[in-house]
Amino acid sequence: MRIARSSKEQEEIERRREQRFQSARATVGAGYMNDTKWHELFQILAKHVNADLRFRMKVLGDCPVVEDNKYWSVNRQWTDSASGPFENREIEWLEILGPSAGLVREELGRIGKLEISERPEGFCIMGYAK
Repeated sequence: MRIARSSKEQEEIERRREQRFQSARATVGAGYMNDTKWHELFQILAKHVNADLRFRMKVLGDCPVVEDNKYWSVNRQWTDSASGPFENREIEWLEILGPSAGLVREELGRIGKLEISERPEGFCIMGYAK
């Protein structure tokens, strides 16, 4: 069921959401990714939907790490997952793990320079870091 909101209520929701984002963003340091790079990354992951992959993602703020197995781009700003939609700019880091992680890694060069950390079972793409 969708809740009808006045334009003032919607503006206040957006203002608070932006304030929470800016507050969380201020604590994490430099930004390495933008919406376009995340969008391109999630398009690559969509091509490997049947691959043996799993994901762990941390979004900005006090949110817990979320484990997932599938992502799909909604547009350049938003991505959806089995755990629910999120804005790309909110991704602090994303781990790509599993036997097929190397296949994804090979395709990442076309996105451009990425801040990547190795993991025993794959790798981690940093959205932000100090």
